[in-house]
Amino acid sequence: MTPYQRVGWAFADIRPGVNLWWEPGAGKTWGAILWDVGRPGKSVVVTRAFTKTQWKREYEALTTIKPVILDGTTGSEIPKDARTIILNWEILPAWTYHISEWHRGGYLSVIFDEIHRAKNWRRKEKYVQDDGTTAWRDLDNITASAAKLRAKRRLGLTATPIPNSLSDLWSQLDLIEPGCWGTNWEFVHRYCAAKPGKHGGLDTSGRSNVEELRARLREVCHVVKYDEMSRSLPKKRRQLCYISPAEQSAPAAFSRDMQRAARLGPEALFETRLMEAASRKRKWVKEIVEEHTNAGRKVCVITGRRRECEDLADMLSKLKDLPVWWGHGEDPIEARLAAVRSYREHQGAACFVGTIDAFGEAIDGLQCTDVAVCAMIPYTTGKIVQLEGRWDRIGRTGPLLILYPIAEGTVDEHVADLLKDKLENVYAVTKNNNVNDIANALSGSEDEESIMRTLLSKMMGNT
Repeated sequence: MTPYQRVGWAFADIRPGVNLWWEPGAGKTWGAILWDVGRPGKSVVVTRAFTKTQWKREYEALTTIKPVILDGTTGSEIPKDARTIILNWEILPAWTYHISEWHRGGYLSVIFDEIHRAKNWRRKEKYVQDDGTTAWRDLDNITASAAKLRAKRRLGLTATPIPNSLSDLWSQLDLIEPGCWGTNWEFVHRYCAAKPGKHGGLDTSGRSNVEELRARLREVCHVVKYDEMSRSLPKKRRQLCYISPAEQSAPAAFSRDMQRAARLGPEALFETRLMEAASRKRKWVKEIVEEHTNAGRKVCVITGRRRECEDLADMLSKLKDLPVWWGHGEDPIEARLAAVRSYREHQGAACFVGTIDAFGEAIDGLQCTDVAVCAMIPYTTGKIVQLEGRWDRIGRTGPLLILYPIAEGTVDEHVADLLKDKLENVYAVTKNNNVNDIANALSGSEDEESIMRTLLSKMMGNT
């Protein structure tokens, strides 16, 4: 554990409700799992759709718990012997009743991952009954559903607690400490300088009694800022991220590419399969880029096919106020270098999208990257060393996080079979940043033809 993780765990363990406001990549999942297993009973993890599988794997890697992932918008009976369940925010309204039946008033802990998603302050609505009188009834939005989880302990995780305005805080704080922060009306008048809006309603965009609010937040929120995180984390680390079939994007059209690759031979067919797997990660890539650029970071995404590069760049360019540069092998080298230069010189959050063939080696300037996403998984030591060398080179001044997303049920898993253990070993060796040490850690086999035969054999055996 890092020093701030130890402090954060001690801070959270003695409180019935607490927020961990930690920067992306600071180890919130690790800290939350440690918090969970410190008490008896059952637990619920509410997270984003594409991180459910990642949470499950982290639990299984760190504990003996075998979490159950919930899917679907209708809900059903939850296995009574399940110790931990994981579901995403969007389907929470369909599962609140079944969750209450599952734990039946027992000791329950709830982890609200990305709790800023629960910013809707409306929990009830007024309606007219059959006899003409009015009454109040519960709404079924995700925030109201989260409030129905009757837990003994609550933990909120986020790097962006205030997505838009200070008034976003009330709902999060009320989930963590129900009833302790008054009503939303009371909160916005005390801390958001609420006043009548120009066009009706309330203007809650201001702030008031700031010192009092800060003092109260210190009692319920443990904060880890980027500077503190960067001092505690290694200069470079890698992470495998698993994307379940349910959370993958529909694959792009590859029938012609597959036919062409089959004529060219096994290596071309294998790389086309890798490109097809990369195309399934579009939604996941968008979420990751949005999360880290919202935190002010530069993100570089490397994929395989030129069309996929263009589609990703087009999709990411639509994110609010995010500058995006991109390039692939059909672009003149001068245009590629100009795009890299603009990305490097830009101050603040930005994104660069490129193909591994065009930017996987012999390119300088991408070392300004904070988070690198390998949407297409390299499958040999040489490719990984060259690709990581684009980000980890002279001129890099800050920590670097390299993400290797694995699309479950695709050729990615066969690559992961060979590389996972080595990648995890490098990830564990936190003080080792030398490229030669990376090569040694990943050198399960230096014979690329042997690797290709092994992977193709596994692929064909599963088709």
